[in-house]
Amino acid sequence: MKKIGQSFNDLKIRNKLLIVYMITVLLPIIISNIVFYQTTSDNFIQQKRRDADLMTEETKENVKQLIDQALGLSTTLYMDMRLYEFFDTTYTNPVDYIQGYTQVVHQYRKTVPLYNAIQDIQFYTTNPTMLYAGGVNMLNNEDSDDVWYNSLAHDGTPQILAAMDEAGVSLDVYRKLNYFSLYKTIYTLFIFS
Repeated sequence: MKKIGQSFNDLKIRNKLLIVYMITVLLPIIISNIVFYQTTSDNFIQQKRRDADLMTEETKENVKQLIDQALGLSTTLYMDMRLYEFFDTTYTNPVDYIQGYTQVVHQYRKTVPLYNAIQDIQFYTTNPTMLYAGGVNMLNNEDSDDVWYNSLAHDGTPQILAAMDEAGVSLDVYRKLNYFSLYKTIYTLFIFS
Protein backbone atom coordinates (compact mmCIF):
# COMPACT_ATOMS: atom_id res chain seq x y z
CA MET A 1 0.00 0.00 0.00
CA LYS A 2 2.91 2.33 0.77
CA LYS A 3 4.31 1.67 -2.72
CA ILE A 4 1.02 2.72 -4.31
CA GLY A 5 0.94 5.87 -2.17
CA GLN A 6 4.60 6.61 -2.93
CA SER A 7 4.10 6.07 -6.69
CA PHE A 8 1.03 8.33 -6.58
CA ASN A 9 3.10 11.03 -4.89
CA ASP A 10 5.75 10.70 -7.57
CA LEU A 11 3.28 11.44 -10.40
CA LYS A 12 2.95 14.80 -12.06
CA ILE A 13 0.03 16.94 -10.97
CA ARG A 14 -1.66 16.54 -14.36
CA ASN A 15 -1.63 12.73 -14.05
CA LYS A 16 -2.86 12.95 -10.45
CA LEU A 17 -5.80 15.11 -11.52
CA LEU A 18 -6.62 12.68 -14.33
CA ILE A 19 -6.62 9.74 -11.93
CA VAL A 20 -8.78 11.61 -9.43
CA TYR A 21 -11.14 12.67 -12.24
CA MET A 22 -11.50 9.10 -13.49
CA ILE A 23 -12.13 7.70 -10.01
CA THR A 24 -14.47 10.43 -8.76
CA VAL A 25 -16.31 11.52 -11.92
CA LEU A 26 -15.92 9.24 -14.92
CA LEU A 27 -16.20 5.86 -13.19
CA PRO A 28 -19.40 6.77 -11.25
CA ILE A 29 -20.98 8.15 -14.43
CA ILE A 30 -20.18 4.96 -16.36
CA ILE A 31 -21.47 2.73 -13.57
CA SER A 32 -24.67 4.75 -13.13
CA ASN A 33 -25.27 4.74 -16.91
CA ILE A 34 -24.83 0.95 -17.07
CA VAL A 35 -27.27 0.46 -14.18
CA PHE A 36 -29.72 2.97 -15.67
CA TYR A 37 -29.52 1.35 -19.13
CA GLN A 38 -30.01 -2.14 -17.72
CA THR A 39 -32.98 -1.08 -15.58
CA THR A 40 -34.59 0.87 -18.42
CA SER A 41 -34.18 -1.94 -20.96
CA ASP A 42 -35.59 -4.52 -18.49
CA ASN A 43 -38.59 -2.30 -17.77
CA PHE A 44 -39.11 -1.68 -21.50
CA ILE A 45 -39.07 -5.41 -22.27
CA GLN A 46 -41.48 -6.15 -19.41
CA GLN A 47 -43.84 -3.40 -20.58
CA LYS A 48 -43.80 -4.72 -24.16
CA ARG A 49 -44.57 -8.23 -22.88
CA ARG A 50 -47.49 -6.88 -20.83
CA ASP A 51 -48.75 -4.95 -23.87
CA ALA A 52 -48.51 -8.07 -26.04
CA ASP A 53 -50.38 -10.13 -23.41
CA LEU A 54 -53.10 -7.49 -23.13
CA MET A 55 -53.45 -7.29 -26.91
CA THR A 56 -53.69 -11.08 -27.13
CA GLU A 57 -56.39 -11.17 -24.45
CA GLU A 58 -58.30 -8.35 -26.13
CA THR A 59 -58.12 -10.14 -29.48
CA LYS A 60 -59.36 -13.37 -27.87
CA GLU A 61 -62.30 -11.53 -26.34
CA ASN A 62 -63.12 -9.80 -29.63
CA VAL A 63 -63.06 -13.07 -31.56
CA LYS A 64 -65.17 -14.73 -28.87
CA GLN A 65 -67.69 -11.88 -29.08
CA LEU A 66 -67.77 -12.16 -32.89
CA ILE A 67 -68.44 -15.87 -32.74
CA ASP A 68 -71.04 -15.49 -29.98
CA GLN A 69 -72.94 -12.90 -32.02
CA ALA A 70 -72.77 -15.01 -35.16
CA LEU A 71 -73.89 -18.19 -33.44
CA GLY A 72 -76.66 -16.32 -31.63
CA LEU A 73 -78.05 -14.96 -34.89
CA SER A 74 -77.48 -18.32 -36.56
CA THR A 75 -79.52 -20.07 -33.88
CA THR A 76 -82.29 -17.49 -34.22
CA LEU A 77 -82.41 -18.09 -37.97
CA TYR A 78 -82.31 -21.84 -37.51
CA MET A 79 -85.26 -21.83 -35.11
CA ASP A 80 -87.47 -19.43 -37.08
CA MET A 81 -90.29 -21.44 -38.66
CA ARG A 82 -91.16 -18.52 -40.92
CA LEU A 83 -87.90 -19.07 -42.78
CA TYR A 84 -88.72 -22.74 -43.27
CA GLU A 85 -92.12 -21.83 -44.66
CA PHE A 86 -90.72 -19.08 -46.86
CA PHE A 87 -88.04 -21.27 -48.47
CA ASP A 88 -90.34 -24.32 -48.84
CA THR A 89 -93.16 -22.44 -50.54
CA THR A 90 -93.59 -22.83 -54.29
CA TYR A 91 -94.37 -19.32 -55.53
CA THR A 92 -96.67 -19.02 -58.52
CA ASN A 93 -96.26 -15.27 -58.98
CA PRO A 94 -93.61 -12.72 -58.00
CA VAL A 95 -95.99 -10.70 -55.81
CA ASP A 96 -96.43 -13.61 -53.38
CA TYR A 97 -92.68 -14.08 -53.25
CA ILE A 98 -92.02 -10.38 -52.60
CA GLN A 99 -94.60 -10.29 -49.80
CA GLY A 100 -93.00 -13.35 -48.18
CA TYR A 101 -89.52 -11.93 -48.67
CA THR A 102 -90.50 -8.62 -47.06
CA GLN A 103 -92.09 -10.33 -44.06
CA VAL A 104 -89.26 -12.79 -43.40
CA VAL A 105 -85.88 -12.38 -45.09
CA HIS A 106 -85.92 -8.60 -45.37
CA GLN A 107 -86.55 -8.33 -41.62
CA TYR A 108 -83.37 -10.26 -40.88
CA ARG A 109 -81.32 -8.35 -43.40
CA LYS A 110 -82.47 -5.08 -41.76
CA THR A 111 -81.26 -6.31 -38.35
CA VAL A 112 -77.70 -6.98 -39.56
CA PRO A 113 -76.51 -3.44 -38.62
CA LEU A 114 -77.52 -4.21 -35.00
CA TYR A 115 -74.80 -6.85 -34.89
CA ASN A 116 -71.53 -5.01 -35.27
CA ALA A 117 -69.66 -8.23 -36.07
CA ILE A 118 -71.90 -9.42 -38.90
CA GLN A 119 -71.49 -7.85 -42.29
CA ASP A 120 -74.05 -9.76 -44.32
CA ILE A 121 -76.50 -12.66 -44.43
CA GLN A 122 -76.84 -14.70 -47.61
CA PHE A 123 -79.34 -17.50 -48.24
CA TYR A 124 -78.75 -20.27 -50.78
CA THR A 125 -81.65 -22.44 -51.91
CA THR A 126 -82.58 -24.96 -54.56
CA ASN A 127 -86.15 -23.60 -54.75
CA PRO A 128 -86.59 -22.69 -58.45
CA THR A 129 -89.53 -20.35 -57.79
CA MET A 130 -87.43 -17.83 -55.87
CA LEU A 131 -86.33 -14.49 -57.30
CA TYR A 132 -82.58 -14.64 -56.73
CA ALA A 133 -81.78 -11.20 -55.38
CA GLY A 134 -81.54 -9.37 -52.07
CA GLY A 135 -79.47 -12.00 -50.32
CA VAL A 136 -81.29 -15.02 -51.76
CA ASN A 137 -79.03 -17.01 -54.10
CA MET A 138 -79.39 -20.14 -56.17
CA LEU A 139 -77.69 -23.23 -54.75
CA ASN A 140 -76.36 -25.03 -57.79
CA ASN A 141 -74.10 -27.97 -58.54
CA GLU A 142 -71.02 -25.75 -58.73
CA ASP A 143 -71.49 -24.81 -55.07
CA SER A 144 -71.44 -28.47 -54.07
CA ASP A 145 -67.73 -28.58 -55.00
CA ASP A 146 -66.85 -25.73 -52.62
CA VAL A 147 -65.18 -26.29 -49.26
CA TRP A 148 -67.94 -24.57 -47.30
CA TYR A 149 -70.64 -26.73 -48.85
CA ASN A 150 -68.81 -30.01 -48.24
CA SER A 151 -68.11 -29.12 -44.60
CA LEU A 152 -71.78 -28.66 -43.69
CA ALA A 153 -73.22 -31.10 -41.18
CA HIS A 154 -76.52 -32.77 -41.96
CA ASP A 155 -77.91 -32.03 -38.50
CA GLY A 156 -77.85 -28.23 -38.90
CA THR A 157 -74.72 -27.70 -36.81
CA PRO A 158 -73.11 -24.40 -37.76
CA GLN A 159 -69.76 -24.56 -39.51
CA ILE A 160 -67.28 -21.73 -39.02
CA LEU A 161 -64.67 -21.18 -41.71
CA ALA A 162 -61.87 -18.65 -41.34
CA ALA A 163 -60.24 -16.92 -44.29
CA MET A 164 -57.42 -14.42 -44.53
CA ASP A 165 -56.89 -12.02 -47.40
CA GLU A 166 -55.66 -8.48 -48.06
CA ALA A 167 -58.70 -7.01 -46.29
CA GLY A 168 -58.02 -8.96 -43.10
CA VAL A 169 -59.43 -12.01 -41.40
CA SER A 170 -63.00 -13.08 -41.99
CA LEU A 171 -65.13 -15.76 -40.41
CA ASP A 172 -68.04 -17.29 -42.28
CA VAL A 173 -70.76 -19.26 -40.51
CA TYR A 174 -72.63 -21.74 -42.72
CA ARG A 175 -75.65 -23.75 -41.66
CA LYS A 176 -78.21 -25.91 -43.40
CA LEU A 177 -81.57 -24.40 -42.60
CA ASN A 178 -83.90 -27.23 -43.46
CA TYR A 179 -82.47 -30.61 -44.23
CA PHE A 180 -85.72 -32.62 -44.34
CA SER A 181 -87.78 -30.18 -46.37
CA LEU A 182 -88.76 -30.00 -50.00
CA TYR A 183 -85.87 -27.73 -51.01
CA LYS A 184 -82.33 -27.55 -49.74
CA THR A 185 -81.61 -24.19 -48.09
CA ILE A 186 -78.36 -22.98 -46.62
CA TYR A 187 -77.51 -19.60 -45.18
CA THR A 188 -74.27 -17.95 -44.39
CA LEU A 189 -73.28 -15.08 -42.13
CA PHE A 190 -70.24 -13.10 -43.21
CA ILE A 191 -68.36 -11.88 -40.17
CA PHE A 192 -65.41 -9.57 -40.30
CA SER A 193 -63.07 -8.80 -37.46
